[in-house]
Amino acid sequence: MNSRIFYLTILIIVLIALSGCSRDNDNKEDCALPDLTGQIENPDESITINQPFFFDHAINNLESLNCQLETRTAGESNSVIDIDFSQAIGADFTNVENLETFVPPIPSAGTIIEEFELIFENPGVYRIITEADGTFKIEERNEENNDDRSEIEGRNINSRGLILEVKPINTQQKIPTSPDSVKVKIRRIGIRVL
Repeated sequence: MNSRIFYLTILIIVLIALSGCSRDNDNKEDCALPDLTGQIENPDESITINQPFFFDHAINNLESLNCQLETRTAGESNSVIDIDFSQAIGADFTNVENLETFVPPIPSAGTIIEEFELIFENPGVYRIITEADGTFKIEERNEENNDDRSEIEGRNINSRGLILEVKPINTQQKIPTSPDSVKVKIRRIGIRVL
């Protein structure tokens, strides 16, 4: 019985050595997995009802600095854009629109910029949340950093997403009392590889 345990232990050590992995984090193959992050960039300064509002979604495949292996290319994935609505700043948000878009492979340390156009048909407070690999197609080093947590100077941003206050341009335009009556149009208008 002891000889079986001895040979099994030797076999496990040999398999670990042949796999190129070790207990040291710097050499684990997992450290070479892609790591996608997304953030909102270049949002328009003005927000007017029924007029286009533009922003970019930057998707980065972060290079691992603590790994001796090169970070792998992230395969095809989907980004997800969530638009949430609230009647006032500080009130709860309700999701009113989603858009899922195809994203081509991104090499190590590479970036893809998605360009979006939004049209808000109602006044109110909106939150835009962008998620790289929003459908979790890619096995990543860190699955917790896919959504937008960027800070944009001069904007009201909480811990998640970009918050915009769309004000009425006349007294006839009222903030909807129900999220069901909120209308938002969103579409991707371009994609660039950096």
